[in-house]
Order: sequence, then C-alpha cells, then structure tokens
Amino acid sequence: MQFAIMKPGQEEIVIDIVKEAFDEKVAPGYTEEGIEEFYKFANKNTLAERSKTNTFTLIAYQEQKAIGIIEIKEFCHVSMFFVKPEHQKKGFGKALFNEALSILSAKKIGPSTLTVNSSLNAVTSYERLGFKIKAKEQCWTKPLRGRQAPGDSVYP
Repeated sequence: MQFAIMKPGQEEIVIDIVKEAFDEKVAPGYTEEGIEEFYKFANKNTLAERSKTNTFTLIAYQEQKAIGIIEIKEFCHVSMFFVKPEHQKKGFGKALFNEALSILSAKKIGPSTLTVNSSLNAVTSYERLGFKIKAKEQCWTKPLRGRQAPGDSVYP
C-alpha cells in the first residue's frame, strides 16, 4: 500500500471515494436533508478550499488505485475518513489512519488529542483505532415560533 498527500487537481479522486463509501454505507441511515448537508461539506470545491488551510488529505493506493482517504483538519480533527466498500475490513483503513498519525508526529505540531465526529455506523471502527467516546450524539435545537410540541410552552 502506498500513501500520498492530495495535491491540487486530485480533489475528484478523493470525492469519488467519499461518494462511493458514503452513498453505500452511510447515506441509507440519513435523511434527505442530512445527505444534502453532507455533500455541502464533501465536494471538490470545499475540499480544495480546506486544503489551503491547516488541513491535509491523505490518499491510500493499492495496486496504483486510490482506495481510501483521510482528511485531518487543523492537525487535530478527522473531518473525513472513507475506504471504498470492497476494501473495508481488510486493514486498509487502519494502515491509512496510522500513516496519517505518522505525518502528524513527524510535523510535531498540533495538540496531543485527535478528535472525530463519527456517523453511528463507524463508532466501533473508531473505537478499534483507539478513540474513546466523549459524548453521545450532538443535537442542536431551535424553537420555531408558533409551533408547540407536547409539553412545551407556547412561544408568543
């Protein structure tokens, strides 16, 4: 397996892997709005913009074909981590993750903790990589004027 940091012009390679893995393994558990929101973040234009900041994307290759990606934001947060479905559960994701850790260690920058906001179906994979759950699902709410849920007070 070989690894390379994404260069300008390789965004489509990355997004193709993300799209294949997300659409097959993650999207079935999301609402239509959730899928749309994900693709606002995961597209070649936003990926190109993020790569201009303190973010890097590492691509894994097997037999000269791209099979996985990991994006590390601000040298401390896993913002995307996908392996093509046919290559999952074969150790490729772990190897990709370990290579990203090696890059972070070699740079000697960033905090001592790496964070991730995981989809529910990836929680056990992150636990196998050594992550510990710090909080359950994050859910933000916003009261809507003129609407009432059972037991709620009415907003004027």
